[in-house]
Amino acid sequence: MRDAEGHISYSIWERGEITKIDSRFEVASDTMNTVMEHTKHVFNHSTSQFKYAPLIEGISAINFHENRDGSEMLITLCNGRPLCPDFPALAGELAAQLGVKAVIGRAKKERAVSNNQMKDACVTEKMYIHIHDSISNPDPNSHSGSSSGSSSGSSSSSGSDTHTTSKSNTDRDTDTGKGKGVDAAQDDSQGRTMTYTQPEGSFSNPNGDIAELTANWLCDKMQKENMKSQNRKFVEFYCGNANHGCYLSEYFSEVLGVEIDRELCSAARINLEQNGISNGVIITPAPNATFGS
Repeated sequence: MRDAEGHISYSIWERGEITKIDSRFEVASDTMNTVMEHTKHVFNHSTSQFKYAPLIEGISAINFHENRDGSEMLITLCNGRPLCPDFPALAGELAAQLGVKAVIGRAKKERAVSNNQMKDACVTEKMYIHIHDSISNPDPNSHSGSSSGSSSGSSSSSGSDTHTTSKSNTDRDTDTGKGKGVDAAQDDSQGRTMTYTQPEGSFSNPNGDIAELTANWLCDKMQKENMKSQNRKFVEFYCGNANHGCYLSEYFSEVLGVEIDRELCSAARINLEQNGISNGVIITPAPNATFGS
């Protein structure tokens, strides 16, 4: 939002109310808070304000997207007016000044990326998957539909879907607000570290911590029920960037992902390749295709 003098300030809209962010945005990392403050200063400073004015004419929102280890950040400028013709070049200068991977502009039916580098309109995330003792030493008394005992970092009650995580590599660093899963993965040779490309603005879960918890929960279930099979296929509709398919691929003979967002399809194929998944296929339906009986 802007004040009477045209200076930009930050607010967050939540539950029908607008709350101004006066100083620090507590739920964000130190890195993001620094970039947010720097961005505001650049847009409001007398010299740079004039230089970058074409980027923010009609601006309605600024989105910040950072990966968990803080190595990559994207800034998206949402405009109510058409993007200026010089947006890619100006945004490239702004990205360099702010030290971010890319500055992206969005307007009605328009999208532009700094320096026209569309490949930069994404962040790379890493996800750590535990290898639990139960998969290498399965309980001979276990049977389909129930599990008992405990495994590294988690416990599950017999005959129930209740799952309690007692310790996770996605614990947050209270000083920085960043997940520690990637660092912890270096200390455990039994686990797997998966790498994912996450496009900006696509409808897919961008929360790395939640995605990692989900992945470990699902893999834990598969391992405890001894679900590895050469004769089972996994099909996922609206698969997004194929993060589920990548880490579940070892339990199935074939993984088939269906996604209508073509940018996510591209990211899904990249993710399959960079994680060495050879039994995965991504399908893009025709634009007028529908899923139903």
